[in-house]
Amino acid sequence: MAWPRAMLYDELRRFVGVLMPRADGVPLGAFTSHAELLKKQFPLWTRYDLIKLCLHLAESVHTLHRHGVILGDLHPGNVIVSDNDSVCWVDVDSMQIEDYPCTVGTERFRAPELHGNYGGFLRTCSHDAYALSVLLFMTLTLGLSPFSRQGEEGDMREAARKGVLPYPFASYKPPAGFYPPDTPGRYVWSY
Repeated sequence: MAWPRAMLYDELRRFVGVLMPRADGVPLGAFTSHAELLKKQFPLWTRYDLIKLCLHLAESVHTLHRHGVILGDLHPGNVIVSDNDSVCWVDVDSMQIEDYPCTVGTERFRAPELHGNYGGFLRTCSHDAYALSVLLFMTLTLGLSPFSRQGEEGDMREAARKGVLPYPFASYKPPAGFYPPDTPGRYVWSY
């Protein structure tokens, strides 16, 4: 985690920020939204590396939960990934620790039962688990949300609230109209 190490002040002793360690790597969202971006950032990575990355993400969330930390605003922009598939959480000032709530969030990763102002309640490990499951799905399918489908109208939040998944998990074929033939996405879905 890129946790603040010291407070910074200007010459008039006014607070101006915090000093944090540099997180080397690439934001998760910069390469998991398309197969070509993954190939550009990590040319030697295979499906196996994406799975290892997902395991590291899940393990790191579990470790934080064991220590009483709720990520709260869990999304691809808050994860930096190195070429050895290690992860570093950034933007940690929004994490929920003890009775200090996380007051921000990203709609796409918000559990369906959460409504209204983000800061009006304490979140649970289950809320992070929902966001993590969406993040893992999107990582393994290179950017696809579990509640939307290309070429179809509809509200993702409403589909999430109802638990409507447009993917036929009993089938090894991608949903109709999902990917053009012979694209990297079709290859990803086959796994």
